[in-house]
Amino acid sequence: MGDEVTSWPKRIIAMALCLICVGSCAIAAKTLFLDGAPPRSAGPRVPAGYVVTGGDTYPESEHTAARKWVVQGPPGTTAAQVVDQLGGTTRRCGHVSLVDWRRSCRWAEVSGVRAEYIVAVKVWG
Repeated sequence: MGDEVTSWPKRIIAMALCLICVGSCAIAAKTLFLDGAPPRSAGPRVPAGYVVTGGDTYPESEHTAARKWVVQGPPGTTAAQVVDQLGGTTRRCGHVSLVDWRRSCRWAEVSGVRAEYIVAVKVWG
């Protein structure tokens, strides 16, 4: 009878460790094997009068997947003004989410006569 009482805490600890391992494997599988590109919902938040198009994915580098949107401002707005409205050309980086710790960066840039907003996620390396 004494062994039964002391075995319950051990069983609970073993079950907790198993759940942690299963959860870690699920997070790793999601991070490594699902589409590495940022979601369409990661696009820019723009004020009224701005038009966002695109959202196509492309490989930014060997280890990075990105999604790019073209942003047009109201008539008379230059691409540089649109880029400023989007937060400028400085890369702002962090993690994708609390669960997905891949590095994610977002920035805007002028490409010819248009403004582009880019979100990139480091997939490998």
